Amino acid sequence: MQERAKQRLQIQNKIRDTEGKLITKAMELIDSKQPFLSMEENQIRNVLDVALMTDCVEVVDVYIKYQIGRSKPNEKWRFSNFGDSLIIQIKELKEKAKEIADFLKIKTDMDPIWLQLTRLYLGHLNRYFYYRKKE
Repeated sequence: MQERAKQRLQIQNKIRDTEGKLITKAMELIDSKQPFLSMEENQIRNVLDVALMTDCVEVVDVYIKYQIGRSKPNEKWRFSNFGDSLIIQIKELKEKAKEIADFLKIKTDMDPIWLQLTRLYLGHLNRYFYYRKKE
């Protein structure tokens, strides 16, 4: 049991080591796609809520695709191709999760690490989106 707790702590430390890069990626996405021009504050928060309520990143992926499907061309999730760009960034986090798992020599499923990275990333994305919306 103590070994498992040690492993969780190591995972958390490696995730925190990447937090600055996650913030930068979130800010770059918001600044380049400017979704705040077409979306409401709660729309990004809703994605974060989905990520916090599930144990599976694919649920988040499908939720974003659903929102893209509901949006009219060049509006909301389709504005500047924001939704598709967000999906790509979330999928790129899976590679980061694999790097963390490999570095720590974790043999088990890396999806929980991917989910933690996704939640952290979406949290920063939400906060920066809100800032830009109110700016």
